[in-house]
Amino acid sequence: MDITRDIQSMTSFRNRSAEFVRHLKETGRPMVLTVNGKAAAVVQNAEAYQRLLGRGATIWRAAAPDRRRTCSTKFAPPMTYRVELTARAGRNLRTIYRNIHAEDSARSRAWFNGLERAVLSLEERPGRCPPTPEDPALRHLLYRAKPHTYRVIFAIDDRGRAVTVLHIRHGARKPLRASKQESSTPEA
Repeated sequence: MDITRDIQSMTSFRNRSAEFVRHLKETGRPMVLTVNGKAAAVVQNAEAYQRLLGRGATIWRAAAPDRRRTCSTKFAPPMTYRVELTARAGRNLRTIYRNIHAEDSARSRAWFNGLERAVLSLEERPGRCPPTPEDPALRHLLYRAKPHTYRVIFAIDDRGRAVTVLHIRHGARKPLRASKQESSTPEA
């Protein structure tokens, strides 16, 4: 968050709303609106809000995917991948969120946020995860948080620098059938 641009008074927002909406779209970051110097509301663009709800086609970290980290000049910056969800994986996340009652429980919400962080971690070095037993072309990330283990099943496109999350399922479920793997396509 850039405190010089992302915290504004409600009056400024009302007077220059078109400028602020453009800023929200460009940065993808939320904006805090204040009344009498105290936070009163948080505003963000629709795409960022959809991603927050798990309905977006692509999950991004708060920073842009092409961000650079400070490192030695002798080494290239880490290669990042775009993390995309299929429609099925998006439904899986929404179902998990509802089933664990994350809306009502801080502990469940923290668990779910950990699952989302695990999915986002595929942005860097997705090849670290082992192949799935169902299909060696697919890989899976195991998210273990007692008492449950969830499998995040995904495909890597090295040329397009993208990771497509196909399915998120409880580890105790039976392996996927081939027809279910082939029918998964990214959300539009």
